[in-house]
Amino acid sequence: MLAALVLTTPVREQAAEDASSDALVSDWFEAMNALDGSDASIEALVALYREDAFHITAPESHQLGTVTFQGHDHIRVMAQRWSETYAEPRFRVEVVTARETSTALFHRADGPWGGAAVAVAFSAAFNRRADGARLMVPGAAFFQIEGEKIRQLRLYFASSEMAEVEPLN
Repeated sequence: MLAALVLTTPVREQAAEDASSDALVSDWFEAMNALDGSDASIEALVALYREDAFHITAPESHQLGTVTFQGHDHIRVMAQRWSETYAEPRFRVEVVTARETSTALFHRADGPWGGAAVAVAFSAAFNRRADGARLMVPGAAFFQIEGEKIRQLRLYFASSEMAEVEPLN
């Protein structure tokens, strides 16, 4: 009986760590969906990151290479700029269905920093403020989690697959 307890304890701990990292990733998507340019919505997103975190994205049209925002101050700037450019965001983790079962897939590994690495495919829809166009785009997000906070997030949008949503008549 004691041997069974010793063998199952790490499994229970790993399940709790997986649930915690999945919850943080889900919280990030909820915070992105709540971004409306208000200080409260921006601070809610920034609070999910470690003080020394990195948020890495693709360049805008006038930039080359990746764009890295380090630390709360720069991540706050990123969130503010995003809110100024886009409205009504709706991000969701992709759902996969097989054998009449659907689930959002969270791909996990243990990172050498002592925390989880979580990758998810997602879809995003948002309005471009400049012209009101509703856009949809698939993407992938690669989270590094340490101490129940995001230590690094690499966010990819498949910009070549971005499409404008046709309004219903």
